[in-house]
Amino acid sequence: MGHRALTKTLNKIELKHLLDVTIKCGRYPLHDSTMLLFKHFCGLRVGEVAALRFDDVLDANGSIRDEMTLDAARTKSKRARKIFLPKQMQRQLQTYVSSVPRRPQHGYLFSTQKSARFSANTAKQHLQRLYARAGITGATSHSGRRTW
Repeated sequence: MGHRALTKTLNKIELKHLLDVTIKCGRYPLHDSTMLLFKHFCGLRVGEVAALRFDDVLDANGSIRDEMTLDAARTKSKRARKIFLPKQMQRQLQTYVSSVPRRPQHGYLFSTQKSARFSANTAKQHLQRLYARAGITGATSHSGRRTW
């Protein structure tokens, strides 16, 4: 029985390079870097990132939460889980949320160019392009979970 090679784990220098390239070369630097940081700082799966809503990260007063809960319907295990949001992630979210001129009616945190919500597959392809643009060989959309 064969086995698959593990996805590349990024070190701090590679993660910094990925974020630098994403911020300097991307059309949507805050959007893209926020998606990446959810993978690398919080260990979210790509489908979980795609399914995030503004209400997940903002409390009733509009402030960034310290932690959020993913309901069972949005996790691979089909069990709800709490996600701690480190201070750096909270700062990134504050900057990102403040940059969104109008929240989309669908309520999802990340939208495509056509203002639709990301599917897990579309988000996976998008993240793959970000890793490729940064020239990080062997990295996939799962690399963030391996780094976290």
